[in-house]
Parts: sequence; C-alpha cells; structure tokens
Amino acid sequence: METKRTALIIHGYGLNESDWHRVVWGNTEHGLLGRAPMGILIAHRRKPELIIWNTGATELEGMFEGKYTLEYALEHVPELQNQFHEFQNIDARELAAYLRLVSIIETKSRRTTESLIEAIPYLTQDGRPRYAEVMQVTSKNHAPRVLRDSIDIWWEQRGLMITTSVYPAQTGYHSGTAGATQITDSIS
Repeated sequence: METKRTALIIHGYGLNESDWHRVVWGNTEHGLLGRAPMGILIAHRRKPELIIWNTGATELEGMFEGKYTLEYALEHVPELQNQFHEFQNIDARELAAYLRLVSIIETKSRRTTESLIEAIPYLTQDGRPRYAEVMQVTSKNHAPRVLRDSIDIWWEQRGLMITTSVYPAQTGYHSGTAGATQITDSIS
C-alpha cells in the first residue's frame, strides 16, 4: 500500500508583537498549544515529509520569523512534556531530530498570501502537487483567512489542486476568537 505524502506549513507571527510567546508557543499555564507546539504535535502524529516554517516579515536577533521560530521550537522541545499533556511519552530527542530532518525555512514572504506563493515551488513539481495533502497550522482566528487564501492562490489563481487542511492552534492573536474573524470579499 502506497503511503500518501504530506507536507506541513507552520505560519509565522510577528516577532515584535507583545503576545508572540502566547501565540507561537502557547499558554503554558493553561496547557493551550500555540502555533509551534500544535504544528510539532501534528508533525509527530502525521509524519509529513516536509515542514515549512515561514515568514520573513519581522526580524529578531538577526533571524527572520521562520528561522527564529524553528530555532526557538528546537531549543524548547525538551520542555514540551512538562508544559503540554499532549507530549507525554514522546521522546524529545527523536522529535527534535525528526524536525531538523524535514524542516525548511521560508523567509522571503512578508504576509500570508506571499507565504502561500513562496511555498509553491516546494509543494509542486512540473505544475502538479507533490503531496497528497498540505496541512497548515496557524492561530485559531487566522485559520479562516489561511484557508480562503490557500484556495484562492493555489486553486483559483494558479490551477493547482493542492489539497489542504488548516489546523488552528489553541491560542489566537490579539486575544481574538475565530468567531470574531472578518473575511471580506472585494467586489470588482
């Protein structure tokens, strides 16, 4: 039986935002997974062949978002078991080694739509999808926009029928909720 290849995109978040740690890492006091731990958990369970950490919109300590977030995650993988119950009985060394093996960093994009465009060369070959599914992780109040933009950019603009699913982290940015997210359509 052929294994269906999967890829995972973990969307970045502004490094200079005051809620960066809560949005990206999570609320450890309440055990709520942020973008990085949620992505790592999905990667552990689904074993994607590729993980893309994006973007390059902001910079801290000489690193763009994608690189900074991956480095932060790798450095803090050993703490996951103590911070989030979902990581109990997961070997931190094996998990970190796996993440290093399959992860790439995308730092050209400055916003969600650009990150989806920058992902295309990694997700396609000869104009066709390389992966049966591309999973994406972002904040719960960013997820509706990520799904909309993925369909618009990949399917409608470029004709790439990339199957995608969006997994919301348990934390949102600016204390937002998914229900408060506004998605507006422009009328031509």
